[in-house]
Formats: sequence, C-alpha cells, structure tokens
Amino acid sequence: DRDGAVPCDERVGRFCLWYEPADAWRPAPEAPGIQRARRELVRTLDSLAALLPGDGWIAGQRVRYLVDAGDTAAAIDAARACRAEGWWCAALAGYALHEARRFAEADSAFAAALAAMPAERRCRWTDLSVLLDDLRGTYHRLSCAGRDSLARRIWWLADPLYMVPGNERRSEHFARHVWDVLQDDARPPDGVRWEGDSRELLLRYGWPAGYERERPSNVDILE
Repeated sequence: DRDGAVPCDERVGRFCLWYEPADAWRPAPEAPGIQRARRELVRTLDSLAALLPGDGWIAGQRVRYLVDAGDTAAAIDAARACRAEGWWCAALAGYALHEARRFAEADSAFAAALAAMPAERRCRWTDLSVLLDDLRGTYHRLSCAGRDSLARRIWWLADPLYMVPGNERRSEHFARHVWDVLQDDARPPDGVRWEGDSRELLLRYGWPAGYERERPSNVDILE
C-alpha cells in the first residue's frame, strides 16, 4: 500500500501500481550534466565499437544511448555497423528505426531478427500471454508454432493506424524486448534489481518516462 493506506490498483510481483491521469506527473527536464556525461559515454562506446565491432553488449549500449540522446539517425547507423550475432544486430536496427518512427522498416528489421534468432528466444519474444487477460489460458495451451496464426490476427487488430505503413504497436512490443536484453546485468536507475516482474511491467507498459524521489513525510530534514 502507498503510505500504508491506499490499496494497489494492480500488483505485479514486487510492484504496486496506481492508475492516474496521463498528465498527472511529468518528469523534470534533463540536467545539462547528464547530457554531457551521455555524450562522453557515447564517444567511449564509439571507440570501443571500432575496436570490437562483434561485441553485442557494446553495440547494444551504443544504440541505446544514441536513442536516449535523440540522435536516431546515428543510432540507425550504429545498428547497421553492428557485427555481433545477426539476430541481435537486426533487433537493434528495428529498435532504432522504431524510435525514428520508421515503422514499416522497423517491422521488416524485427521480422529478420525473429527469423534469425534461436528457437527458444523466438518463442519467448513472440509469446503474447503477458498482454492477454481472458485468452491467456487458451493461449498457453498452444505450441509456439500454433501461436503464430493467432498472433498475426492479434497484431492485425492491434494496429492503431491502418493507413500508416507498418504496425507501430507490434514494433513497439519488440522494441521493449530489446530494452529487456539491454537491462541484463545493468544497474537500474531506481535501484531495484531487474527480474521477471520488471520485464512484465516493461512489456505491458513500456519504459518509464522518468523517475523522482519523494521525501518521507514523517522525517524532519534540516535544510
């Protein structure tokens, strides 16, 4: 319970969620010091990628922080320069293209990634049970291959704008899977260890727009 009084609207593992209006809170503008630190990190990752173009972790973090900086064109170039496993490079391209709102190209890149990735990982990435409610039991009884036809119908129904090439809801889902991989062995900004419930929140709701810390109301703080 938040403040020990208000029950959760929904609980996911360790997390207690409340549904509030979309404009109830907005993150503060990013501090200039963070922007400078990110630029320095990207320069370091650029140098490391030139030395080790086949390192998947370096390639992933390079694309990630270029997207964070808002430089999607450089992120797309970085993904295309990736020389790690083919499925991972294709997934990074899909992620960067999605963030650039080039949804049809992102769809194609993610299709290439799914075709190239190991069967077990593909089964995990194409498992939509975390997004389903009433259909979840029926869905789980299907094999991975048996879910494909149902998934095609679900994504067709979920496409928000039929007149826009590509399916931005589907590419957003796979972009979230890329984020999940990028979080492996990473130190989360909120200090909470990345586990299965973190992954479920990411797949269902997306990456947080920002974080804030509140002072406890029952503690006196001297200014």
